[in-house]
Amino acid sequence: MKMNTKNTCTQLALFLLRLPLAAAHLIRNAGIRKTFRFVRFCLAYYIFVFRKETHRFPQVLLIAVTGKCNLACKECFIRDEKRRASIPTDDLKAILSEAEQNGTKLIGLTGGEPFTHPAIVSLIQEHPKLYFFVFTNALLIRDDTAHALSRLQNVILLVGIDGPSGSTAQRRGAGVYENLRKQFSLLTSNKIPFGITVMTTSKNIQDVTDIRWLKSIRALGSSFALFVQYTPSGRNIRNELLLDAQDMALLKECEISRTMKARMLPLSMHAIGSVCPFRSGKGLYISENGEFGTCPAIPFSNVPVSEKIADVFNSNTYFQELKRMQQGNTSCLFRSNIHAILGLVEKHAACSDYHADLYAALQEYDASAPQQTL
Repeated sequence: MKMNTKNTCTQLALFLLRLPLAAAHLIRNAGIRKTFRFVRFCLAYYIFVFRKETHRFPQVLLIAVTGKCNLACKECFIRDEKRRASIPTDDLKAILSEAEQNGTKLIGLTGGEPFTHPAIVSLIQEHPKLYFFVFTNALLIRDDTAHALSRLQNVILLVGIDGPSGSTAQRRGAGVYENLRKQFSLLTSNKIPFGITVMTTSKNIQDVTDIRWLKSIRALGSSFALFVQYTPSGRNIRNELLLDAQDMALLKECEISRTMKARMLPLSMHAIGSVCPFRSGKGLYISENGEFGTCPAIPFSNVPVSEKIADVFNSNTYFQELKRMQQGNTSCLFRSNIHAILGLVEKHAACSDYHADLYAALQEYDASAPQQTL
């Protein structure tokens, strides 16, 4: 699926037109300095995404700092008792230092739950030139952590939530939605910029795209919305949760127009032109066991973080073949061609023992499920 340049530019223009709306909300909730830093990041990030030149270093790094979590969400990528490793602090410092020296635009910190890692706040503090998105359930953030985060200009929290109380409870557990509302109040009172990240499934798509719910989340202080499709990865794959064509049309309409009506800035693919950096070969993922990968759904490589990022990105034959598969393709390779990816993993012996169960589950999925093209 080749990139539609005209459509992509239109979507980018729409996104940039919404920036003043987000900025106005951020100024009220987080202050002028944090707003200015966010707008500057957005402009730099999307300029790099739409340029065609080849980068010698990943412009986006998504790092699963730990597999540990205080919740046990259904359909989680890392809902596996064997996957509870954490990347040592010294390794994280080395990764971030190399990224900062080579002009990386964005660091995403995920897990597990990032705030179970003892060094998470200090790592952000030590790298003010990097911009961080932290994917979190926010439930472990207490007053002292909130105070420390409030002093930082280079971080946004993206808080996981799955719709109204019933939908969130079904996936994340009883009482989580109510606790999240309290945490939103804590973040807002400390002027910490945040948004929501929503895993959309065939079961919750109606709830999470409801304009009334989106407005209620906006009223609690959320400035952004990132919608992520259910991806059949992990040990508990459920094909019935995949979005069908009608669901996808509703999601697209929500990302393009309903978030606008709710006065939130969408960060999702339909709103910003399908610019996933991992699709375009401009990003890398690092899993919680300290191993490079393409994204959370494809964490394979069997290459440890002791290797230099630049060497892995430019010279490793497995990643070079993956990048060639991704060139000119706006479709998610996992959804559209998981069979080819698994073949590449086998060819390069890229699956470590740590990810063996995930690899087996994906082989089973590949043999039973139709491929998607988003």
